[in-house]
Amino acid sequence: ALARAIRPGGHLVVTELTAPAPLPAEDPQVKRWAKLQRRDPAALLPPVSIARMLQRVGLDVRIAEDNTQRHMDHAMLGWRVLTRDLEDNKPNPMTAAFMVAEAEQWLLRQRLMQEGKLKMMRWHAIKRIPIV
Repeated sequence: ALARAIRPGGHLVVTELTAPAPLPAEDPQVKRWAKLQRRDPAALLPPVSIARMLQRVGLDVRIAEDNTQRHMDHAMLGWRVLTRDLEDNKPNPMTAAFMVAEAEQWLLRQRLMQEGKLKMMRWHAIKRIPIV
């Protein structure tokens, strides 16, 4: 539906978490991350599958870029800024518990990315102009 909504020559940029290979379902890190993230690890597609899907719906993929390192760097920067700001503004117990769960989720994501099990990819595609 999204591809149909784009006019010919229009651009689409998609950023998505991918798994270059199937994630090991019994890996405790994968299981915990998936539970915290509320995602089915089996539903994460390899980058090439997403590029092919975009092409099948009439989009010309111009860029397929691995943004994993940049994503990890920005996440760590965000956590550094947050923890620095917390020095002056302590969270209440409920907010603190939420933050601990969120930190666990991000640390697991970082570890899975460092191990190459997850990638953050970006695709830039242009809708093909029909030849008349």
